[in-house]
Amino acid sequence: GLSPTDYARMMAGKIAVGWPPGFFYSYANPGHTLAGAAIEAVCACSYDDFMAEEVLGPVGMADASFSLSPEQAPRLANSYRADGVAPSGRWEMGVRPSGSLLVTAEDLGALVKFYATRGEGVDIISEQLFIRMENAETSATARAGVVEGGYSLGNFGFFAGKGKIFHGHTGGTDGFRTWMGYDPDTASGFAVVTNGGPPGMRSQLMRLIGGYLLRDLEPAAPAPAVGGAERFVEAGWYAPFTHEMPFRAWLFSVFGAVKLTPDGDGLALDPIAPTGSPRRLVHVGEGRFRTETRPIATAAMVDGPDGARVFVEGEAYARISVFAAYGAFYLFAGGLVVGALVAAHAVFWIAMRVFGRLEPGAGVRLRAGLAVSGACLVALVAMFVTYAMLADVNTSGQFGRPGALPISLSVMSVVGPAALLFAGVSLAQRAPGRAPLRLYGLVGLVFLGGAWALTAVNGWVPFVSWRI
Repeated sequence: GLSPTDYARMMAGKIAVGWPPGFFYSYANPGHTLAGAAIEAVCACSYDDFMAEEVLGPVGMADASFSLSPEQAPRLANSYRADGVAPSGRWEMGVRPSGSLLVTAEDLGALVKFYATRGEGVDIISEQLFIRMENAETSATARAGVVEGGYSLGNFGFFAGKGKIFHGHTGGTDGFRTWMGYDPDTASGFAVVTNGGPPGMRSQLMRLIGGYLLRDLEPAAPAPAVGGAERFVEAGWYAPFTHEMPFRAWLFSVFGAVKLTPDGDGLALDPIAPTGSPRRLVHVGEGRFRTETRPIATAAMVDGPDGARVFVEGEAYARISVFAAYGAFYLFAGGLVVGALVAAHAVFWIAMRVFGRLEPGAGVRLRAGLAVSGACLVALVAMFVTYAMLADVNTSGQFGRPGALPISLSVMSVVGPAALLFAGVSLAQRAPGRAPLRLYGLVGLVFLGGAWALTAVNGWVPFVSWRI
């Protein structure tokens, strides 16, 4: 029920920018809502009324609205989880201008036509504004000539097939998946709206639709490879730092680090995770690169706010030391592995203790502390990744207010480090003790301590996801 102005007032002083404007973009739903608040301030009316009168009505979307009316409620499509059976509730969005448009297929078709024909018969914006909406200008990669992944005015460019750039936008929440795209050169476009199924289904539909729309088009010739990549790229490790969700961005930084190695007419990317797949980009000149399946540049080396060279491919990657890359990855990954092992080991030594096969003084307190700490760490990360990144659920609803899930994670984030401290005290009290037990304790303390330190530094101790 919040208006954009209500939201802006609630968030005043609580939103900060991550870097000076004009370098990188990171998608943020609040931005659209703040723009809606600006509209309300200028027109002295509600955002919903302004959109209905100045945009939706003229475009021909008479049955579309940003607020659910009693007449619309019975006609709403239900959404479902990835299994296509379990229902998924509708998200009542506080940031409504960013994606709560209720619309019929017919009205959505009118919107696609409006974009694809440059507003033919609808005189509400100029030809120049259409062009500006489709061309990013305010990021370093846009200025470097990278189209795909560059966000403009509510619009981004993407490859629809055969090297053809379409423009449009995607959306997704609570089982719903949407994708709208159009090409003004051919006055064609499409809209995909689904209410269930796996996330990858939308991309499959996109490829089929793109193939159909471009069936008579000759594939674009790829930009030729040129030498000299080493003049623009300093070899080394780079970690992403512009992920759009700050609460989980550090996980992407730890597990998403890549080693860049220029090799004449290309750039090799080797992920730090052993399970990742190395790949190669083709240098097309001036520090711009493309994947081998794309005809034009999809990534670039640009200057960051401090003058340091930054690699941008969707997200921006900053140069880090080899010690920072390997240290963060193996310490945290090692903490998860050790945590899982000591937690699993607890099943055996507890059974031995119950049946009298384990002496009372055999480091029971040390073992118990490590087991509880490890179990809390593994469960905290696994549950967060599952519900906040993989599961087809309302992330805002799950984590944005106190509830069983976020409170459980909050408790584990406190109990885990406390149990580790208890284990450390127990190990110190048992010194010198038996060598195998000391080694067991030291390994657990080092890796679990490092992993918990990373979670603490990045705001996960305590884990309080519902704070604003």
